[in-house]
Amino acid sequence: MPIVVFELVLGILVGPAVLGWVEPGPLLEKLSDFGLAVLFFVAGSEIDFRQVAGSPWPGVAGLAAQRAAGHRARILLRPGRGHGSSSGSR
Repeated sequence: MPIVVFELVLGILVGPAVLGWVEPGPLLEKLSDFGLAVLFFVAGSEIDFRQVAGSPWPGVAGLAAQRAAGHRARILLRPGRGHGSSSGSR
């Protein structure tokens, strides 16, 4: 989908981050939501289900690994963990 890549780059260029020709507002926010929905629709309509048919177990294993890594990261990065935490007794 090279046209989608071009449209995304063009949006970044004319937006407030680079050229500033377009300012954020409620209308632009609604248009961006609509554009994202169209992008998902177009990408979904181009899926060839014959190519992705097969066993679901690799996907299930990947989802389980992703969830486990996310929980591990949440536990390691939560506030109050580690040295100097004030959650203990005085």
